[in-house]
Amino acid sequence: MNRLSYPQKFTLIGFLFAIPLTLVMYLLISEINSRVDFAQKEIYGNEYLRPPRQLRQYIPKLQLLNYQPLNTNLSPQDTIADLEAKIDANFQSLVYTDRQLGKELVSSEYFNKIYHNWQKFKLRRRQWSRETYDFVCQS
Repeated sequence: MNRLSYPQKFTLIGFLFAIPLTLVMYLLISEINSRVDFAQKEIYGNEYLRPPRQLRQYIPKLQLLNYQPLNTNLSPQDTIADLEAKIDANFQSLVYTDRQLGKELVSSEYFNKIYHNWQKFKLRRRQWSRETYDFVCQS
């Protein structure tokens, strides 16, 4: 250390102080980036969950329409065809959203299962008795 001149000593000391400062700056920037990514995924998730919220509104009404003679609370304007059309429209908007955000949110596999179950349900619902319908809807 005695062999170094004053400018070399100051450069060495400055370099030793710069190493921890560089490390702290790197950690700070990586933490900020991870929080920004998390916030972006929250925004994507919020956008992805809008159509299923409406499905939660229509599917119970469709279940109640199966018992229409027993249920007097339903308005006459609610028909099975109207509700199925609304549910299909929500599924179509969910298909579009899943195409955009499914890879980012890793949700495409789950969505495909739900969508195929809905398609099977629509095809086979007319063949079921009320007991079968109760069993399928409760499981």
